[in-house]
Amino acid sequence: HMVARHPRYASLVAAVGRGRRLTAEELRDLTVWFHLVWTDPRWRRGDPFLVGLLAKGAAFTEAEKQELLARHRALLARVVPAYVAAQARGQIEVTTSPYAHPILPLVADTASAQAATPGLPGPSRRFAHSEDAAEQLRRAVVSYHHVFGRPPRGLWPSEGAVSEAIAPLVAQAGFQWMATDEAILWKSLDGHPPRATLYQPYRLAGGDASLTVVFRDRALSDLIGFTYAAHPPAAAAEDLLRRLRAIRDDAPGPAPLVAIILDGENAWEHYPDDGEPFLRHFYDGLSRDPSLRCVTISDYLAEYPAQATLPRLASGSWIRGDLTTWIGDPAKNWAWDRLAEARAAYAQAGPGHPRAADALHALLIAEGSDWFWWYGPEHSSALDEAFDRLFRQWVGQVYTTLDLAVPAALDHAPVVQEPSGRPVPPSRWMTPTIDGLITDYFEWLHAGRWDCVWARGAMAPGQDRLQRIWWGCDASSWYLRLDLATWPGTEPLAIALSIVEPALAVTIALEQGRATAAWARAGEARPGVADAVAADRIVEAKFPLQAMGLRPGVALAVSIQVRQGQMVLDTVPPSGTVIWRLPGESDEQTVWSA
Repeated sequence: HMVARHPRYASLVAAVGRGRRLTAEELRDLTVWFHLVWTDPRWRRGDPFLVGLLAKGAAFTEAEKQELLARHRALLARVVPAYVAAQARGQIEVTTSPYAHPILPLVADTASAQAATPGLPGPSRRFAHSEDAAEQLRRAVVSYHHVFGRPPRGLWPSEGAVSEAIAPLVAQAGFQWMATDEAILWKSLDGHPPRATLYQPYRLAGGDASLTVVFRDRALSDLIGFTYAAHPPAAAAEDLLRRLRAIRDDAPGPAPLVAIILDGENAWEHYPDDGEPFLRHFYDGLSRDPSLRCVTISDYLAEYPAQATLPRLASGSWIRGDLTTWIGDPAKNWAWDRLAEARAAYAQAGPGHPRAADALHALLIAEGSDWFWWYGPEHSSALDEAFDRLFRQWVGQVYTTLDLAVPAALDHAPVVQEPSGRPVPPSRWMTPTIDGLITDYFEWLHAGRWDCVWARGAMAPGQDRLQRIWWGCDASSWYLRLDLATWPGTEPLAIALSIVEPALAVTIALEQGRATAAWARAGEARPGVADAVAADRIVEAKFPLQAMGLRPGVALAVSIQVRQGQMVLDTVPPSGTVIWRLPGESDEQTVWSA
């Protein structure tokens, strides 16, 4: 939707992927196309200048590039005033998050991670500074008031991360309600309550009576975020409306509250036309159904104050209902230790230091969640080194601002443990774009992956043509991705997978820049071909689950050979098989149905 539909843009992206150096004119065209596709389709259709750029397609001038950037600046200048005006007329409610986007439970006390995940390895130095969590909330309120001329009422804690310890801090900062994920509700309630208990607000037992907690419907949120983009907009919108009507009919009480909460920017690039057709169908359906009412959470609470009480508020976030995305891994724990040491240095210097305010500012930024997100093996990008460097710079700035020596531990990135060679299982269903490119960071985020380099061990030097394999599925298809060390030369290369039970042979052949993929079931003479296959920077293939005799939820015993003609160049694992699990349907992996 963002690249492949525009031939000139796609060809430039492919050239960069192959490592070709662009000319100045090509680089300008690439820059213009990047900013064109990130301009909402409504503006592209309605602005004659943008329509002209799309029609021209190539050989853009420097003046055209600058005018496009001026259009972007003008649109950006309208964003905040549009939200201010919409909130002033009561159409929307704008929430906020803590100032530097910290994981509040961990800032208040890193021991909250063990409360969510007993036995989780923690940093050597406990970080427990509820006063910093309170300051992150206070600064968020000040920033919000500066923009909107009034204090915020609702809080989305960074990454939906909550704990019982932060609830009084949130109330004291003036927030009337906060929201988090449904997984926290299920952990907070005893027994196995019916799902209908999700659709109401809650107060905390023994907590501040002014604070209400709302829990998001993860299934509906994830359908919008990850699933509906692959389906016709009208049918997807009707499916969502059908699910809402089912909740309306099943949930008790006069007005069940359904909170749909997701990253507001990430989903739409995967939809046709930035999701506008889906949203228009959905909003039209809401407008035509008087039994479905759109409200802000504050308006709902004014009419239906929380009656239910939570016995406790479990620690966790929207990711797996725990906090392991930001703590527990050796590299993440290293970062928390460095932060704790800097916090101790700040406390010792005291508020009387002439630049104490500047040091606190650096410290609050170093408490932000993204530094810890990128440490460890779970998340990785081309900018890992930059995130590490910036974190160490902000922590170091605490010392330099206080006229202290920067500890030697901050001179280098943390020592990261090498992967064990064991496969990382998929976390949920996924539907990648089969184009041979890493379309975006999230495309294969939930896939299983296996580092073949580590699986071979130290006794197999040079046998590293196949470096990593990724796999995953949705309701109907199995997806494979191959990461090669280098693209094959003139000789053809084949990657052959042997699967035990059901007995399957899968072969992906690479030759002259092209890829083909086929599969065969044992005892059947006629092979099948992949539904789709593409090779560019990576190799991607899509296979039919049912035809192959596979289904979500099964475990596959796999062995792999890399062949060139009749010669076997590599075998992984060197002996035996490796187990790959295909994710099955669950509350977290919701099947789309029309």
